[in-house]
Amino acid sequence: MKRLGISAKIWLSVGIFAAGYVVSIGLGLYHGRSLESSLTASASTLFPAAQLSQDSVAGFQRMLKAYNDAVLMEDAGALDAAAQEAAQLDKALGKLMSLGIGEQRSRKVRGVRGVVTPSRRRRRRFMAR
Repeated sequence: MKRLGISAKIWLSVGIFAAGYVVSIGLGLYHGRSLESSLTASASTLFPAAQLSQDSVAGFQRMLKAYNDAVLMEDAGALDAAAQEAAQLDKALGKLMSLGIGEQRSRKVRGVRGVVTPSRRRRRRFMAR
């Protein structure tokens, strides 16, 4: 095997450095694009889900306050307002489930929705007392 001169060694080192640079840039672009697609998926699904979740928590607190007020004042009108809040909360939870948030999260939302769903029998029973 023939020995390489100093200039050939320098050019070989520069060539290896340039090839490594090109590979590094290529991998960076690939990972950047895959990250961008993941962020797009998050922006289209998870961010609206987080907003709806916050709205649901606020609606739940309004519903609890309305039911507490209805019980303390023994007012049928306040009970109807509380039931309206519960219906709005049920609608928000339904929207949350329709976003495709995953099976585990959907199961949790379904459980909360089952508790929150307004029941007319419960209202009638309460008002009969």
